[in-house]
Amino acid sequence: SSTSLSWNPNREGHLLSSCEQGEIYLWDIATLSRSDDDNGSKHLTCFEGNGSSITAIDWSKGNDYFFGSAGENGSVCLWDKRTDKKVTEVVAHQGRATGFQFNPIDTNIAATCGSDALVKIWDTRMPKDATNELKWHNNEVSRIAWAPFNKDVIASGGLDRRVAVWDMRKIGTKQNAEEALDGPPELLFVHGGHTAPIVGIDWNPLKEHSWLNLSGASDGRLQIWRMSGFLYDPQRRKHIKKLFKACSSRKRKRAKTKNAVKQGIAEGTVEGNPGGQLKTSMD
Repeated sequence: SSTSLSWNPNREGHLLSSCEQGEIYLWDIATLSRSDDDNGSKHLTCFEGNGSSITAIDWSKGNDYFFGSAGENGSVCLWDKRTDKKVTEVVAHQGRATGFQFNPIDTNIAATCGSDALVKIWDTRMPKDATNELKWHNNEVSRIAWAPFNKDVIASGGLDRRVAVWDMRKIGTKQNAEEALDGPPELLFVHGGHTAPIVGIDWNPLKEHSWLNLSGASDGRLQIWRMSGFLYDPQRRKHIKKLFKACSSRKRKRAKTKNAVKQGIAEGTVEGNPGGQLKTSMD
């Protein structure tokens, strides 16, 4: 049975399909007709894997011949249609590799996810080791989705019923102890609205709705959501911080006045009056 599909974004009509036996087929729908049988005789090319079931495939957005795949055995492979051969194979995850996706903006970058609860970022020009690991999920990560408007933003979800949004520009940012309790600095937001494992994530492609997300779970429920603009908009964040600073300044002034009154009471003589107010008189 088919396990994954991917249209070629740079070659009209070219489609990849994968199967549980580890094979990947390249099709040209222009050569197909309704009378074709289903024995696979009409595919253009069959890419032979290593026998492990393919869990995900994705074409590069930068050309019409390069694509990648992820497998049940934890391996990730890069393929070249021009030679009909595998270019690279690396063991990317312990256990299953469940997802593979090229970055839509920086086409040399790809992301993978796996049953080891990790999301990994790869430079396909030097694919021996991952360039970054995104760690927060506590169970298998089965879905990843790059933001179409920012090469550093990616969402991930899986069996822990959470969708995490990451901003890789924040990797290595210093945190205090309180901030560290919420996760690594690159973890921008966590959507916790689902009560079943995540089976799909997608970003709205329109610029005016760029931070609008869609996620689906195994219980059949879909949720459309958007994180607070404070988290991703520097201008909003600057405005909120300015308001917070002003509020903090007023609180400090009130606290200073209150402490001065307390000190006067402690040092002076407290007298009652008919109005119920406190009056102090210094010695």
